Amino acid sequence: MKLVILSNYDQYKKLVEYCPNIEDIQVVCDSLSFQHFLKKKKINFLLLEEGILKEDWNKINIWGCDKALNWGDFLKEQLLFQDIELNNAIYVFFSCFLIEFLKNYLYVRYICEKYNPKELIVFEGYNSKSFPVSNGNIILNTILLKMKDKYEYDLHVLEIKNKKNRDEQQSIKNRIRKQLQKYYSSFQNIEWSREAFLACGSLRHLGLVLEEIKKRDCHVFVYDFEFHLEQYKFCRKNKFNYILPDYFLSQAPKDSGFAEYQEDFMKLLDTFEHESWFEYYGENLSVMICEAIRDSYENYISTITSDTAIYKQILNILKIKALIVDEDWGVKRGFMTAFFKSRGIKTFCISHGYGAQRFSVDIEKRNFSLSETLVNSKFERSLYGARGWDEKHIHVTGIPKHDNLVEKIKKGKKKGNRPVFFFCGTSLHEYELSQASYIGLTQFERGIYMKEHLRQVIKAISEYDVKLMVRPHPSDIARYMDEKRLWKEEINRADKGKSDIVFCDEKYDFYDILSNCDAMVIGYWTPAIVEALISDVPTLVLNFSELKDGFPFAEEGLCEVTRDITGLRDFVKRICDNYPDNMVFGNRNISPEQKYFYLGRKDTKNTLRAVDKIFEIMS
Repeated sequence: MKLVILSNYDQYKKLVEYCPNIEDIQVVCDSLSFQHFLKKKKINFLLLEEGILKEDWNKINIWGCDKALNWGDFLKEQLLFQDIELNNAIYVFFSCFLIEFLKNYLYVRYICEKYNPKELIVFEGYNSKSFPVSNGNIILNTILLKMKDKYEYDLHVLEIKNKKNRDEQQSIKNRIRKQLQKYYSSFQNIEWSREAFLACGSLRHLGLVLEEIKKRDCHVFVYDFEFHLEQYKFCRKNKFNYILPDYFLSQAPKDSGFAEYQEDFMKLLDTFEHESWFEYYGENLSVMICEAIRDSYENYISTITSDTAIYKQILNILKIKALIVDEDWGVKRGFMTAFFKSRGIKTFCISHGYGAQRFSVDIEKRNFSLSETLVNSKFERSLYGARGWDEKHIHVTGIPKHDNLVEKIKKGKKKGNRPVFFFCGTSLHEYELSQASYIGLTQFERGIYMKEHLRQVIKAISEYDVKLMVRPHPSDIARYMDEKRLWKEEINRADKGKSDIVFCDEKYDFYDILSNCDAMVIGYWTPAIVEALISDVPTLVLNFSELKDGFPFAEEGLCEVTRDITGLRDFVKRICDNYPDNMVFGNRNISPEQKYFYLGRKDTKNTLRAVDKIFEIMS
């Protein structure tokens, strides 16, 4: 039997050139988006998706987190990356890289045991330089090349010319931004003798904190990786210095340090191999994983080399007393936080959300602690701990942005003569093979799953005189140029203009919609549930995929969850029948202690508590 795994049109085209009679080949598809093309072509195929490994999700996630984090001793023993906690700097994305690798290794084992192929057609030529971000299909083809002898199949390799991906193709908007950034930096003259806070991240999460710090007679520098008008205006308004990397990079020494980082990284990979670090239940994957990293690490080393030069210049010019970020686990801000922490600078992270994972890293292996992290609730702290955070460095203060929500709630809802429903979603694009994610989560929150949720919500409200506000996540709108069009088309297709439906793009304020709606329906497990519960908005979570519920809110009676259409229709009916009274929903007997555990406080003092905690830790 001949077998091929297809992920995109380029591979399909190359395959047809090689073998026009594709019906003679067993086709496997590992892309949720490309499967639609194969269906249109009426090609029989096996869909390779995460549900196949459902019984092992927890084991895979825990293994990835452990192996991505707990190698700090290797750095100390061999004096590698002496000025950076590299294991912390790349922890989350490296764990997702390892999870993606292991997932595809198990896919290969599944395929070979199921079909016992005699010939495998694989694709080469893709040039992935994205470590610690991964591409599942590139990893899959790499593993197929390496597993030839174990499963005794012949290989036929088809060469694919590498193309620039979407992220590498600069839009006109981005080109203008880069030019503006260079122009702005060339006119900066930064000299500041006072100690100051350095901040980097979204103003939605950091803005209130920075304004409160200013009230305490402290200065703030806002660092941005690229120019954003919103950040610039905020700094002008508050008389903060808005600083960009170009200014510091132009003054940095030419001796970049790339060679030193590269040498240390190669030694680290050799250590992983020697120690058989990436062993999974008796199967040693260390050599394959390290080879995959060697093929894709250079851009990351180049980036952190450049960032190191910038951050050294910042410390040479400015007197930084503390760093505040909105995420210390991303690729860019993770390294930034690790750098400043290594220089004795206090580092703080204002949490802005958490995933709905069910797995839990062993307590003794929870060693991630780049920052003192400020979270909304004890429940949120426990979720961070489950993912590998050291809970001694997590502090429950409340999320500052929730102060704005509570203020809006106090103003009261704009009551009309009919209920307003709010549907909160993600992207209508399918889960991509280059998206960093734990297994068993992101795939089931997007694409066909979200489309089905949207269709059923529209169908459920069509029988009543209601208004429906529909809003995808702004990050998905920013990521995909056609996201808004897809949502509008899907709404029109499902509704045909019968109902009063408002599509809310990124210009709509989430808190404005939430504080004026009568019920919320959510198509995935998201911290937006917490904000709905803070607002006393009856909330229903759709879980048609019948996954384990990500949060225990429904178990506690704080919200409802349904795995079928009947539950959705019943929820809509009860909202409409009881309008305008929504007090019939939720568990009104939940104790204040339980409510505080899950939701935190609701008193508009989160910002004060957060800043108090920052100053307390610094004293």
